[in-house]
Amino acid sequence: MSPPTGAGSVRPFGRLHTIEEARGILARLVRGPVEGVETVPLQSATGRVLAADLIATEDVPAFARCAMDGFALRSLDVAGASTSTPMQLRSVGTITAGAAAPLPHIDAGQCVEVATGAPLPPGADCVLMIEQAQQPAPGVVVVGSPLRAGTHVGSAGEDLRAGALALASGTVLAPARLGVLAALGHQTVAVRRRPVALVLPTGDEVAPPGSSRGAHQVYDINSTTLTSLLQQHGCVVHRQSVASDDEESLRAAMHCLVPGGQSRADLLVLSGGTSVGRKDLLAHLLASHGVIHFHGLAIKPGKPMLCGSLGSTLVLAMPGYPTSCLMTAYALALPAVRTLAGLPPREQGMVTLPLADQVRALPDKTQLLPVSIAGGTAHLTFRGSGAITSLSHADGFIEVPSGSSTVEAGSLVRIQCF
Repeated sequence: MSPPTGAGSVRPFGRLHTIEEARGILARLVRGPVEGVETVPLQSATGRVLAADLIATEDVPAFARCAMDGFALRSLDVAGASTSTPMQLRSVGTITAGAAAPLPHIDAGQCVEVATGAPLPPGADCVLMIEQAQQPAPGVVVVGSPLRAGTHVGSAGEDLRAGALALASGTVLAPARLGVLAALGHQTVAVRRRPVALVLPTGDEVAPPGSSRGAHQVYDINSTTLTSLLQQHGCVVHRQSVASDDEESLRAAMHCLVPGGQSRADLLVLSGGTSVGRKDLLAHLLASHGVIHFHGLAIKPGKPMLCGSLGSTLVLAMPGYPTSCLMTAYALALPAVRTLAGLPPREQGMVTLPLADQVRALPDKTQLLPVSIAGGTAHLTFRGSGAITSLSHADGFIEVPSGSSTVEAGSLVRIQCF
């Protein structure tokens, strides 16, 4: 098959976009989460994003309850109690957690033995801890100090009041937040639909793990790393088979995403085929069937990254080298992915530490450098764009802006943790 005009030849990059420009383009393209709501069981909702405000439908707890094992009584009855003039009360029953109504009413001079979590009986307004009670005879409780009303008592609605906002729309459901839903009696929760991503590796030199690798092939690393990253940050991921470096194979692999295709995806993430060599056809194909927003960045590693659209599907094409692929995914793709998933920015993953190594800035490129953290210091781990161990040994990465300066050892650097 003869290559069409514009494909099959070496085509140099045009103007390289800065990393700031690329981030701005992605921010304009991806303004909010994908549409759609799903209802899922609480046990399947960890990490999902709440689709609507959750309003408390009842008080939590719904009743006043005892916060200690001991005796529920009236504070008025022991107001004058002291070690020299103790007050004697008569125990008129026992109440355990989960006790059914009706409960005994506490009258003057009476008390009731209670367990932690038991409902506070009517008439009582405080609890004497079991350790502070003296019981000289069965049914007799001696109190040697006064108690204030409310001592060791949890009031109704202490945790949540009926009608109050329990969780706001957009909240990421962590264990304690799921506990709020359970406390209100919910078995299911409405969450935002997760974005659907297709991961498509390309390249004649790439073999699927588990297959017979050719003498000069490498196993496909990028599908695994990209799938893991996308799943970790809220996507449903479908992996495609490796596409060969010819236009027919690539067009067929991308066909399901163009109008009239067989399935729908919110995001297509490719690896390989993004540079400007004779077999790098992705830019030509995307320009023919969709829109290119940028191609070529002033960063290292990651220069050949490409961003475009096929209809309503965002296309992010990463360089083929494993470190370059995953590094650009962390630095550029991940913020867009989290926006699609309705997840907040990852500012909580930023730390500032001294750098153990000197780094010379490049005059025309921002450097994305993986680092490990040990002993409160950041250590460079970069071994080359093709070495996945550059990142497997790293805890995060730093960005070194282009320029003529040198980042000296001991300088504080801001680390985006993985």
